[in-house]
Order: sequence, then C-alpha cells, then structure tokens
Amino acid sequence: MPVESPAASPPRVASYSETALLAALVVAAMAFSWARSAHTTSGVDFFTKWSVARAISESGGKDVYSAEARRRIGAALALEFRLPATGDRQRATTAAVLTANQGEMEVVGSPFLYASMAVFGLEDFETSYVLFALVSLLSLAGTIVLLGRHLSVPFTWTLVLLSIVAVHFEPLRSDAAVGNINQLQLAAVVGASLLVSPGRRLAASAAAGALLGIATMLKLNVLLSPAFLLIGLWLDGRRRSAGAFLAGLVGSALAAFVASAAFFGDRGCWLAWREALPSLLAARYGLDIGNFGLAALIYQLTGLDVSKAILATLLLSFAYALWRSRRRIPGVPVEAGAGRDSLLLGGLGCGFMILSGPYVLFHYFVLAIPLAAAVSFRPDRGIARVAGPVAFGLLLVSTTLVSATVPGALAAQAILLNLAVIVLVGLGLRALAQGPQPPESHAGS
Repeated sequence: MPVESPAASPPRVASYSETALLAALVVAAMAFSWARSAHTTSGVDFFTKWSVARAISESGGKDVYSAEARRRIGAALALEFRLPATGDRQRATTAAVLTANQGEMEVVGSPFLYASMAVFGLEDFETSYVLFALVSLLSLAGTIVLLGRHLSVPFTWTLVLLSIVAVHFEPLRSDAAVGNINQLQLAAVVGASLLVSPGRRLAASAAAGALLGIATMLKLNVLLSPAFLLIGLWLDGRRRSAGAFLAGLVGSALAAFVASAAFFGDRGCWLAWREALPSLLAARYGLDIGNFGLAALIYQLTGLDVSKAILATLLLSFAYALWRSRRRIPGVPVEAGAGRDSLLLGGLGCGFMILSGPYVLFHYFVLAIPLAAAVSFRPDRGIARVAGPVAFGLLLVSTTLVSATVPGALAAQAILLNLAVIVLVGLGLRALAQGPQPPESHAGS
C-alpha cells in the first residue's frame, strides 16, 4: 500500500510571544545604551549649543558670532567652571571646549539651532542633556520602525535592524556621544519622505514640508532632500501636493526665522550668521576630528578641493536619472497612483551631501540610513539585489571592524564608509531612472 508523503509544512512565522520577547530584549538593550550614553558621554556638541543659547537668554545679547562675543561667552563659562555647583560633566566639557578654542566658545550654528535649545530648558545642563538624549533615542526608534513598516519588512527583522543600528553603528554612537542633532534630522527626512508617498492627502504633504523646513533651518546639511522631494512631486503630476509641500516648507522656515529673531531680540542674528557662514565653510578639518566626507578625504590626501565638482557631477547624474525616468514604453500606460519613490529621493539628498560636503563629520553618516534602506529592501533583481544589502552592511559595521582590527586607522574607516555611500547613491540613481513605481511598492506606508 503506497504511503502518502507528508504535506509540505508552511513557512514558520514567529509567534506573538517570540516577537514580544525579542522586542523586550531590543528595548532593554536600547535603554541600557541610552543610560550609558546619557550618563557617561560628554555631549560636547549639545553643550556648545546649549551654552550659547543660555548666554543669549540671560544677557539678551544680539551678537554671538563676533570674536568679542565668543570670548565673552568663553569667559563666562570659565567663571562657572570654578563654581562648586557645576557638575563634573559640565566642568569636563567646558575645559575641553575652551582648550580647543583658545578660551573662546565655538559659535557656528544657525540662529534657529540656538533658539531650539530652549525646548530642552536652559536652567540645568544635566537635565537638558538627558532630555535631549531621550528625545533623540525615541526619534531613532520611531524612524526605524516606520522604515520597516513602509518597506514591508517583518517586525522581527525591523527589531534586529534597530538593535544593530542603535548599539553597533559607530556613526550613531558618535552622534549620541557628542549630542548632535542627526537623529532628529534623520527622523525628519524619513517622516517627510513617507508623508509625501502616493495616496497621501494634501495635509500630509504640507506636514512633510514643515518637517523639512524645520530640519533645514536647524542645519543646512539636509537642504537637498526637500528640493528633491519637491521635484519628484512636480514630475509625478501631483501639483497640488507639490504646492502644499512648498507651503509647509516656506511656512515653517518663516516661523523658524521669526522664532529665532524673537529669541535673539533682533532679526539681525540671521544677517550676522550669513556673514560668518563663508568663514565657517572655508574652515578645513582633518580626519583626526572626524571629517570623513568624500570631498574632505580627497582634500586631505591631495590638497584639491573637489566638493563643488562632486556636487555638480551628482546633480547632473540626478538630472539624467530623472530624464530617463520620464521615458514611456509605447502601449504600456503608467499605473494610476504610481510615483517616484519618495524615500529614495529624500535619501539621495542626504547621500549627495555626504559625498560632496567639505565638512562632513563622522556622525553625519547617520543620514545615509534612508537611502540604504530604500535601496536594500527594494524588490530588485540581479546585482542590485545583492549590492544594496552588502553596501548597507558595510555602512553599518565597517568602522567597527576596522577599529577592532586596526585601531586608529581613520583613513581606512573613511574610505569604507564613503565606498558604501557611493554604491548606495549609484544604486539609488539607477532605481530612480527606472521611473515611477506602482503604489504597491509603498505598501504599509
């Protein structure tokens, strides 16, 4: 009598209890990482912005960008350094900042960046910094979860990615250690990119513009992302969404301008910053302080400033990819609701900044995550299906591997990081040239 072969077992799916256990472990790991970061790191970047904001608030001073103002703020910090009530972290960070700047305070941020420090409080540095660190961590966690949902990544794998990024991604650990705002800008770029996905309402497009307007006014390194998203909306024929996005962008930028002028007590703060900006951009920083961008790396190795040439090349490539994406196959209509991948567009803006910027610190590579996710989880074929995840993996772990095997090899770390971003940008432009994507590619958004 013939024996029937057993039916093929369906693929195993993680149970609710297993997923909950994994989620609990990831939350515990992130909580431990945050507690260690919040209580043991210097937060030097946050401290410089917080100190300048406090000086403005206390003195009502309109000028913080002049050499005299920087010396005045530095002198006030040196005096506070000697007070018994000053905490150990604040004292150590004060000493580091004043030593690095010959007794002056470093003042390089936009007026809105300093005004935004008031959100975290200006009375006590420890309290403000811990709050900032918590907000940054929650922004990161929410961003990764949103990315996983948008890209239809199983929740268990999203948790794995979150744990790798939060615990082992060295640029992110650097961002958390110095207290920079890249995690907040990452959340803004991803959130805005998902809000303008096909099928969203006009209010969502306006909110996306507002998010990126605020993020850009904080720091100009995400300037290309709103520009690329706006171009994508226009070329997709979503003119009303483009108008709403532009209205949100301009409206939030104007609100940031007014809020900053009110905080400084004078709108001239923006003129002062604009006058100081060329000298700030002209400054050359080396690998030893973490200037890891491709243009900066080439300058340090050859003495040639190729930042403008790289940017021009990338923009021409972007224009060519958009031109290719407009081609239509005769007799094959574009599916209703199709559109260019907004996450890809927002991510390319950040990728271009990393490769072309003359001043790209190590923690700026956090902003490569949207492009890496858009490319790696794309339903592609051929070499792109392999190259995307490999480049994403290289981005995530290369610096850890190099620092573990060859301590101090900063040039090797910078080369591998930029190699990963170059591959991701190339794959992103290739994907963009393939034209509008069907709405199913935005499932879960």
